[in-house]
Amino acid sequence: MRHSSVATLKTLRIFPVVLLLLLSTGCATFRNDLVAQSPSWPIPTAEKQSVSVSVNFILPGSGAENDIGSWGGNRDIRAVKRIFETSIVRAIQDSGMFSKVVLGQQQQYERTDLNATITLAAINKESQWSMVNAASLGLIPSLFQRGTFDLKLVFAKEAGDIISVENEHEETRTWILSYTKPFIPSKKQPILAAEIAYDLTRSALYKTSQKTPASTQSSQFN
Repeated sequence: MRHSSVATLKTLRIFPVVLLLLLSTGCATFRNDLVAQSPSWPIPTAEKQSVSVSVNFILPGSGAENDIGSWGGNRDIRAVKRIFETSIVRAIQDSGMFSKVVLGQQQQYERTDLNATITLAAINKESQWSMVNAASLGLIPSLFQRGTFDLKLVFAKEAGDIISVENEHEETRTWILSYTKPFIPSKKQPILAAEIAYDLTRSALYKTSQKTPASTQSSQFN
């Protein structure tokens, strides 16, 4: 009877420790920083032209193994699209390259010098290494998901002639961490999503501007 009581007491002592580890475990997402930053921002442009912007997405459905919805703070892909689109458009406006940026339904009523089509493909892939964290009761950090972000920017003249195509790529890693998470600097996924979409667009715009020599002295899209 005494041995049984001792065993029960040891179990009760271990239980709070296990509970603490489980409650303090969380996820942290980090960028791989593969996107080259433009040395000048806004981009110097002497002769500015108007541009109409169309944003397209290739996003998988939310699911247990492929949850892109979490980048919007929930499982609603529409929230993710809003974050991405807002950041892409803001980067175009902040670039200083254009006299006017026309969006959405306005394109039906306003003619512009240029047309810009941006396509962003984003996907999360779950890693099997997450089982390591579960088996260790949260003591061993493990990779949970890999994220990939591919942006394609196509510029065309009003007549439809393509004048520039740029592709940008970024990756992220989401780790399951135990009690060390509060001590590791990280950002929430919606914040990272906005930063990634902005940086991908900014880099693509800068590469486009560099295709014309002396871009600060003449129109970049003549």
